[in-house]
Amino acid sequence: MTTEDTGALVRSAHAQKLDEIIRSIANSYRDIVKASGIETRVIDSCSNFRVEVEALNLTKGCEDLLEFISELKTIVLTNDSKSAAQESSEFEQQVKLKSEKTDLMISHLISKVEHILTKLERIETLPLSNKRTD
Repeated sequence: MTTEDTGALVRSAHAQKLDEIIRSIANSYRDIVKASGIETRVIDSCSNFRVEVEALNLTKGCEDLLEFISELKTIVLTNDSKSAAQESSEFEQQVKLKSEKTDLMISHLISKVEHILTKLERIETLPLSNKRTD
């Protein structure tokens, strides 16, 4: 196995780890929104607990991302400068693409939440006779 093959495997592993961390953060954010009880004005203690758990998951994802960045800095500092610069440049491009994907996912999620909130506001402003009862 050549040095280039090894470098490609390392970059692939780092990209996969970054994907997992970003997916975890996005999922935790989504779960917080789901668990926050948007459907009702009253959030019971169970829902509050679930929101706290999901917030902890989000925090854990952010901590994982910071730890991953620290590991990458260590790798860059310990590798020779030419190969590290090349790998760093390639990885920066991968991170940029992943970041753009993440931004789109979060933007899409935010727009969905805003849409749901708008619908809920409309429902709450309807007279009682027009509201559906289940």
